[in-house]
Amino acid sequence: MKQLFILVLLFAPLVHAAIGTGGGNCSAVEETSDNSLGCTVGTQNVEVGNIFICRFGNDNAGSGDAADQEVTEIADSGGNQYAFLAGYRNGQGSATTGAQVEVWLSKITTQLTSGSSTLTVTFQNNLTDKTMECSEFTVAAGNTLVQSTAYVFETQDGADAGSLAFSGLSSLERLYLRATATESNAAVSMTASAFFTLLPTDGCTNTTGGGEATDMGICTEYRIFTGTGTSSNPTLVDTTNDNVSVFLALHEAASAPPPRRRVFAPSVSQ
Repeated sequence: MKQLFILVLLFAPLVHAAIGTGGGNCSAVEETSDNSLGCTVGTQNVEVGNIFICRFGNDNAGSGDAADQEVTEIADSGGNQYAFLAGYRNGQGSATTGAQVEVWLSKITTQLTSGSSTLTVTFQNNLTDKTMECSEFTVAAGNTLVQSTAYVFETQDGADAGSLAFSGLSSLERLYLRATATESNAAVSMTASAFFTLLPTDGCTNTTGGGEATDMGICTEYRIFTGTGTSSNPTLVDTTNDNVSVFLALHEAASAPPPRRRVFAPSVSQ
């Protein structure tokens, strides 16, 4: 008897609603060797139903260029849940000589209040230079943001950040977000790519006390755009240090994807 195996994949339905920006944020830098970093929410409240996206730029613990996750947990005072989206390491052959970038996301279920709510981040290893920047985005009620496809990445050794792009996607409104972790105590700003906006307003959050090749910054730009793709090629103020970038394409969906399910449909041989 022959059997026919049909694999059915159930994904969250696509929804077409406007992605927007909110005013809540949370940022911090630290130059002490430990495995945690904390910040206090500022500017505005991060409201229930909105999306909080956190980016990290820190010393590398691993030695090679590779996909990596150094952050192990994000805990906030509201008990919201955070999910890892992307991470990559520019290893430079040994620990602390390169840079690592990560992006995490939370669908807020308990409001984070400006001036009092806190986030605490735990890392796998003790790291000296650590930076974080979290920003609020808005979606339709009951929706979240999910990745349209796998993130793309690139590393640069002693050069400016390079070009990254998405193309050939289905035509949808998306949040395109690029996060760049860079060495440098001069990474206090970045020039955005055409049609992109910086986060925060100067683009970068960085340490400044350790020297040119040891300080770290996290730099971000984003674009909300309806189409089949876009490209990112920002200019860092310091174009002579090591950096690493991840670029994400996120669309709105009604819920997170449910587990994959197999449906077996046997057929009788003739």
